[in-house]
Amino acid sequence: MHSLGGGTGSGLGSLLLEKLSEEYSDKLAFNFSILPGSTNGGVSDVVTEPYNAIMSLNQLIENSEAVFPIENGALHRICQKNLKIAQPSFQDVNHIIAQVMSNTTSTLRFQGCENNSDIRKLCTNLVPFPRIHFLLQAQAPLIGLGNAKWERLGIPEMAAQMFDARSLLSDSGDLRLSGKILTASCLFRGKNLSALEAE
Repeated sequence: MHSLGGGTGSGLGSLLLEKLSEEYSDKLAFNFSILPGSTNGGVSDVVTEPYNAIMSLNQLIENSEAVFPIENGALHRICQKNLKIAQPSFQDVNHIIAQVMSNTTSTLRFQGCENNSDIRKLCTNLVPFPRIHFLLQAQAPLIGLGNAKWERLGIPEMAAQMFDARSLLSDSGDLRLSGKILTASCLFRGKNLSALEAE
C-alpha cells in the first residue's frame, strides 16, 4: 500500500515494488494505491502530486499483478455525501481504506462455504490482459463508525450499492451509463450469510 501523491510513496514505494518484483518474481503483487485528488472538487492542492502519480504508474504496470486505485477525492466525497461527515478527518478516511483492504483480502484469511478465492484466482478471473490490471473497487455497506450497530442491509441492497457510482472508490462516473464492466467479483461476508441468498 502506498500513496502516489508524495515523493516517498511514488518514488520509494515504486522502487520497493521493483526490488520485490525482482527478488520474488514467482509471487504476485497486489497494490492498494492512493491516488492524489482534490478534496474540494478542483485541481490538486500540491503542484507535484499529479507528476508523482504519473511517474509511478509505469512501475505499477510493470511490477504489479493487480492495482486497486483509491482516489482521495472519492474518499472525501464518500465521507461527505454517503456518511454525512461535513469535515472528514484522517480517521474517517483511513477507516474506509481499512475496510476496503480488509474486505478484499478476507477470502485469504477466513474460511467460507466455498473457500476457492486466492490472489492467483482473483487475478486470473479479473485481469483480462496482464497490463490491464487496474481494478475498480466499491464498498458496501457504506456506514459511518457511529451508525454501524444500527444499520442492517440485506444482500440485494448491498449488491445494488456496490454497483452504484456513489460507492466507487474512484471517481469514474456512473458505470451503468458511461462504462462497461468486463468482469466483477462480489465478496459477501457475515455471520448469518446464506450462499443461496448471495446467488
